[in-house]
Amino acid sequence: DMKICELRLVLAEHFGNSPNKNVIVFCATRERVHDIVAALSGDPGIKAAAFIGQGSSSLQGKGAKGGKGRGMNQKMQQEVLKQFRKGLINLLVATCVAEEGLDIPEVGLIVCYDASVSPGRNIQRMGRTGRKEEG
Repeated sequence: DMKICELRLVLAEHFGNSPNKNVIVFCATRERVHDIVAALSGDPGIKAAAFIGQGSSSLQGKGAKGGKGRGMNQKMQQEVLKQFRKGLINLLVATCVAEEGLDIPEVGLIVCYDASVSPGRNIQRMGRTGRKEEG
């Protein structure tokens, strides 16, 4: 997949220049989130984890292999965020659930893997970066 190859290049450059700055990749669907995490697992320097909502969508659950349509409960979400903040995970691959209301410091790069549905969502996504830095 060309998009995954391009994402790998972007991530390699980012982590080469800013090894202590985390990355969030936003995706439109849970299935895409799981596909990206699977594709990048094992890549040097990348410690990826999925971050998706709690609900289980019947649309996203249909035909998805390995429970890709299932959501993450709040405890699972909190554990992933804890590991992300500690640096045990440096790449969060998320659905729109991570766009608002999360306090995630030290995010140096946001990647919108799928086209966003609205300009407002892009603003929310970009608001995840640079929260600890002035300017």
